[in-house]
Amino acid sequence: MEQSNKDMKDRLKVLLLLHSLSRTGAPKIALDIVEELAADVSFMVVSLEGGALAGRCGELAPTAVVGDLPSGNTWSRRARRKLAKWGLERQLARWGPDVVYVNSVAALPLVRGLRLPARPMILHVHELDSYLAVYRASHEEELVRRPIRYIAVAEAVREAMVRVAGIGGEQVEVIPEFIRMDQRPTEAAGQDRLDGKYVIGGAGETNMRKGVESWLRMAVELRRLRDDVRFVWVGLIGGVEGEIYRGMARKLGVGAVVEFVTHTDRPLDYYRGFDVLAMTSWEDPCPIVVLEAMSLGKAVACFSGAGGAPEEVGETGAVVDGFCPRQMAEAIDGMIREGRIGGHWAQARRDRIWERFSSRAVIPQIREQIATAAGMRGRGRCL
Repeated sequence: MEQSNKDMKDRLKVLLLLHSLSRTGAPKIALDIVEELAADVSFMVVSLEGGALAGRCGELAPTAVVGDLPSGNTWSRRARRKLAKWGLERQLARWGPDVVYVNSVAALPLVRGLRLPARPMILHVHELDSYLAVYRASHEEELVRRPIRYIAVAEAVREAMVRVAGIGGEQVEVIPEFIRMDQRPTEAAGQDRLDGKYVIGGAGETNMRKGVESWLRMAVELRRLRDDVRFVWVGLIGGVEGEIYRGMARKLGVGAVVEFVTHTDRPLDYYRGFDVLAMTSWEDPCPIVVLEAMSLGKAVACFSGAGGAPEEVGETGAVVDGFCPRQMAEAIDGMIREGRIGGHWAQARRDRIWERFSSRAVIPQIREQIATAAGMRGRGRCL
């Protein structure tokens, strides 16, 4: 992890702590931040776990993957031997970061386990109630007392931090997730409906948090309202769990109109075929899939109490109260009947993403938070 480029000497130095390098929201956002700030900031990255983004991360910044979770308040013996062999902690001390940037509460075990230089800490929170409750119980010192600044990815996340973790709301800056965009998206060609059916999409790894069963029950209710719809879920986990959801679709009587697509590196190829993205998550802080779909002009329906999706959608889609699949089906049917899935509505979605949730809108806010924290070195709470 030695830093060698001479042109990096005068840049702000940030130690970035990640829980994983998997191809999921928080790690992807973190690496986009690294790439976007490359001209101003020198990064080093330490991750608890590896994953599909490890190659990209290694190209962007010196990277170490620890690979073993700590046990209680200390690292496992194996992890401690690995750290000693690498000399990781000595390298960090010599490098002397200006800021420690912890990307997600799931990375807090690194704060406890590593012997870090005494520097201001930013905690970027991508989680809601369940994760906050677990880490409040196991890592209260690192979650509540050590950060000098907090970033929440949605107002819903800030409220959960206050409610669940007891963090003062005035300590938290709300800065949304973002997608990288080179230019303002413009109107695309109209959606071809070769089979005459509207495509209602869903996306994400198929697990309880994503509400796949609610999505299937929404499909049942929408089919009762109209027969010109079919359904595509992108991100099915393979094996037994995948077969359970396929079997559930058959038992609910919608197996013939529901398609499950296994994990893909090119999800936008499928999102382009959606007419509506139906977000049935129970807990989703600021889902990137919503931003990606809206940047393509796609309508989005979501539940009001699930997290940050309503803040992304605004007035351009449908926000449904009560986690009720039937009400979501009625909302989607209403958008189709009222012509709110295309035309100027589609462009309003593209404009909203460009103005509020694009890298050009968000990265300056992240840069400001890092610079402000660096200026607090030697004052207040530091690691």
